[in-house]
Amino acid sequence: MQNVRDEFERREKEVNVFFKFLRQTLETDAKLIFEGKKTWKRRPIDVSLPKILKSSAYLVLYNLVESTVTLALARLNGAMSEDGLTYADADECIRKLWVDSCLKDLAAGADHGTYLEVVRKLAQDVQDGQIVEIPAKFSPVSGNLDARKMRELAGAYGFPENTLTAKRGSEKLRLVKERRNDLAHGDKSFAELSADDTIEDLEKTKNHVLAYLREFLRHVRVHVEQQGYRAS
Repeated sequence: MQNVRDEFERREKEVNVFFKFLRQTLETDAKLIFEGKKTWKRRPIDVSLPKILKSSAYLVLYNLVESTVTLALARLNGAMSEDGLTYADADECIRKLWVDSCLKDLAAGADHGTYLEVVRKLAQDVQDGQIVEIPAKFSPVSGNLDARKMRELAGAYGFPENTLTAKRGSEKLRLVKERRNDLAHGDKSFAELSADDTIEDLEKTKNHVLAYLREFLRHVRVHVEQQGYRAS
């Protein structure tokens, strides 16, 4: 999990650098300075640019959310594989998750023979003590990550849900997801999405999101260290 933590901290620094620049840009007397050969040229910042940058903050935050959760689950899946976890060793959550992942690729309306073949293979893998591996694609997070989805993932893998920052963090994660999707789907322009947001609003959102992600990472780390995916 240390690599996941290191990557989170690296991306967290990127977020903080962006927010520092955003605050500087929102200063009423902020100007762009261009160094010429003989003179310095000062230009006022276009009034629409701060609005665009404020909206971009939601993209920066959502990128951090999605990358953090994706890397954390990949590490958890990797830990189970490295540990040689079999169906017989796994707890009920992981057993269900593994079976569901094996059945997920069945096409809708698959014929009876195809379904039986998949079930036979599942039974054979259990009997042979095959290592349980959860494909990354089974837990897609692209574009739909918020606190509700993270609670679902925690329940599916059997580690605790966030509690310390749950209420406020949940609200901010939902806001980040919704505004990210408004931009991604073209429902709102960058200039209009965050026109009324203040830097204080954005920084509160950032702080709640960061706190929520730190707690999520802590739960995954403890789950890996204590081998919480094994049957007790």
